[in-house]
Amino acid sequence: MALIVFAVRWGLGWGIGAGLVFGTLKYFLASGASISWVSIIFDYGVAYAFVGFAGLFKKKYVLLPVAALVGCFARFIIHFISGITVYAQYMPEEFMGFSGMTPVLYSTLYNGTYMLPNTVIAIAICAMLIPVMKRLKN
Repeated sequence: MALIVFAVRWGLGWGIGAGLVFGTLKYFLASGASISWVSIIFDYGVAYAFVGFAGLFKKKYVLLPVAALVGCFARFIIHFISGITVYAQYMPEEFMGFSGMTPVLYSTLYNGTYMLPNTVIAIAICAMLIPVMKRLKN
């Protein structure tokens, strides 16, 4: 409930709503993978909705890279929580050369392997968009 109040207060409703719709459609239309309805909700609906937190910087185009970082980090947090709760039971004994896996380490490594490159690419693209936004603003 507090999240909804925060989102409405800061004008994030459209971004969070769009992320929720995108994530849900991605699951159903792009052959999403899940192990239960909880993983569908976390890894698709909620995770992409949290990308909407990038909207905290919607009026400051020079902070586009920071917005990308915030949105991607928020998505990572949801995937991380899903990893340590939903997927912990499927955790292998060894992952990426590390043995003695804990759910926290496994979730960090697994989700980091795709979220880190995703975040770097998003930040780079947003940094390249700053001059374009500057011209459009004037």
